[in-house]
Amino acid sequence: MKKLYLFLFLLLVACSKPQDRNFWKVHYDLGLAAYHEANYSEAIARFNRALKLNPNEPRIWNQLGLTYMAVGEYKKAEESFMKALTLDPSFTEAKMNLGILYAKVKNYNKAIKFLKEAAEDDYFEKRHEAYYHLALIYKRLNRKDLYLKYLKKAVAYNPNFFPAQFELAEAYENQGKYKEALEIYKSLLRNGYGDNYILYKIAELNYKLGNYRKAKAIVRKLLEEEKLNEEQREEVKKLLTKILKEEHKKVLVEKLKKIKRKRKEERKEVLKRESYFAVQVGAFSTKKRAESLVNTLKNKGLKDIKIINVNGIYKVVYGKFRSSEEAFKAREELKKMGIYGFVVEIR
Repeated sequence: MKKLYLFLFLLLVACSKPQDRNFWKVHYDLGLAAYHEANYSEAIARFNRALKLNPNEPRIWNQLGLTYMAVGEYKKAEESFMKALTLDPSFTEAKMNLGILYAKVKNYNKAIKFLKEAAEDDYFEKRHEAYYHLALIYKRLNRKDLYLKYLKKAVAYNPNFFPAQFELAEAYENQGKYKEALEIYKSLLRNGYGDNYILYKIAELNYKLGNYRKAKAIVRKLLEEEKLNEEQREEVKKLLTKILKEEHKKVLVEKLKKIKRKRKEERKEVLKRESYFAVQVGAFSTKKRAESLVNTLKNKGLKDIKIINVNGIYKVVYGKFRSSEEAFKAREELKKMGIYGFVVEIR
C-alpha cells in the first residue's frame, strides 16, 4: 500500500507545481486513501499538510474530524467539525458527523439537533444515514416509537442501506413481528444480499412462525454449505434440532386434537343413545305422592311407569320411546284411558 501512496504522490507532484494553490489536493487525496485503509496516523498527517496549504477548505476539516473520531480523539474531532461549519455553515455532512460524534459521547440533545438538521436537508445525499443515527440515539433513550419511526425513514430514503435494513429487521423480531422481519430479509435476498446469515435468519423466522417445512428445507441447504465454519455449523444444527422438536410436537398436538374430537363425538353418540322420550303424567314434591300415582296407574293396567327425581321434584313418567313421534302416539292412547300428560325427553 505504501508503494501505491508513493506512486500517487509522485504522479500528482509531477502534474503540479509546489506554488500551485491547489497542491493541497495532493495531500487530501493521499489522506483519504490512508483513512480508508485505516492508516489513521498517515491520514492525520496528510490532512494537516493539506490545511497548511489551504486552511479555509471545509472538506479537509471535516475529513480530519472523521479521522480523529476514528481514533477516539473526540475533542479534536469536535473542533475540526466546528471549524468546517464555521467556514461553511451549509456543510450538511459536517453537521451529520458532528451529530454522530455527540452521540458517541452521549450528548444526545446536541446529537439530535445536528442530525435532525442534516436529515431535513433535501439537498443532502446521505440523509438516510442521518435518520439511521437518529434512530440509534432513540434506541439508547428507550424511545421505541421514535426509534422505529427514524429506522423506517432511513430504509425508505435508501432501501439499499443495509445497516438500517438489518436494524429494522432486528427491531421487528424483538417485538414479535416475525412476518415483518421475514419480509425484510427476503427483500435483501431478492436484491442480491444473500449470504448465509440472511438464509439462517429466514429459516429462524419461519421456525418462529411455525413454518417448519420451509425452515427445515433452508437449514438443510445451509448444512450443505462448505463455507460454514464449525461454530456456524453448530448454530445451524441447534436450529434444526429445535425445528424437528417443534415439528414433532405439532404432529402430537394434532393427533391429540383428533383423539379429543373423536371422543367428543363418541360421547355425543352415547348421550344420544341413552336419551329417550316419555309421557310425563305427574310431578310431586314428595316421593310418597308420586308412588301413590304410580300404584293407581298400575292398577289401571299400565306397566312401564317409573319415578324420576329431578332437582327434588318427583316426576312420574310412562314409557321409553326412541322418537318423539312414538311418545305422542302413546300420549293419545293414554288420553283414551282418561290419563293426561305431555311428552318429555329424558337424558
